[in-house]
Parts: sequence; C-alpha cells; structure tokens
Amino acid sequence: MMFQVGDTVMHPAYGAGLVVKIKQLSSLGSDRLYYSIELSDELKTNIWIPVQDAEVKGMRHPTPKSQLGRIWRILRAVPETLVTDHKERHRLLQEKLRGGDIFRTAEVVRDMYWKDHRVRRLTIAGKDLYDRGLMLLTSEVAVMQDCDFWDAQILIADILGVSLAATPAV
Repeated sequence: MMFQVGDTVMHPAYGAGLVVKIKQLSSLGSDRLYYSIELSDELKTNIWIPVQDAEVKGMRHPTPKSQLGRIWRILRAVPETLVTDHKERHRLLQEKLRGGDIFRTAEVVRDMYWKDHRVRRLTIAGKDLYDRGLMLLTSEVAVMQDCDFWDAQILIADILGVSLAATPAV
C-alpha cells in the first residue's frame, strides 16, 4: 500500500497524520524512501516512517465515516469484564492498542473509562493506557468527523458519560 503526499494516514502508535512529503534519505549506509508525516496532535509533530516498513508497522488509511455508528455502539455498550490481575490486564489491553484496530481501541477506552468511574480509580499504568487509547481514538474520530481533535474528544467523553449514567451500578 503506497501513500501519496496529501493522504491522511493512521499510525497505530501516533494516531492520525498527513503525509507531507516522500523523500529519499540515507541511513546506515543505505538510501531509502521515507514518508514525512505531520501528526494531528497540538504540536504538529513530524515523524519519518520508511515507506517499505509502513504497512508492517500498521500504517493505514482512516476508517470510513460510515463506521462511526459502530464506534458509538461500542462506546455505549456495557464493558467487558477485565482480568483482575493488573499485569495480565495491562498486557491484554496493550495488545489491543498495538494492533491499530479502531474498534478494539474503542473497547479499551470504554472498559478503562468504566473501570475508572465504576470499579475504582485507575493505576498510573492504567491511566497511561486509557490516555493513549483515548488519544488514538480521538485522532481517528476527528478525521472521520472532519472536526477538531478537542471537539472529537468532547463527543467521545459525552457518549461515555451518558452511557455510564444510563446504566445502573451493580
């Protein structure tokens, strides 16, 4: 899969970005083509990804807007029961996030949100996982909705909050 300058891409670790140039660079004695990607974070961070490694690293086009309903349903659903052992839970949730699948990322965000608000506060590691998942989900929803990052984050928070309020505590 080759991306072009001007394409919006999703990186599984960094979220949404825009391919701003494709350039041949010399690294460790060999010339390789690299994508220069401007991330959609508030700092407009620039990352360089080797073209030949992009697909293996999980770079992809954004999820189509037609899939927003599925994301909203996941966020509104009752969460999955998380493993009680924090190390195992952390490992399983990290695997879900590393895969770059927006729907699995939405599950992580939902489950950690509920854990934080219904079960007990998140550990520092749990909070980091939640924050990373929320950043990845928000950046892709912002692209899908064609809106600002912060507007997308407010929308996600509203859906999670309404879902939590509508479900009786057990």
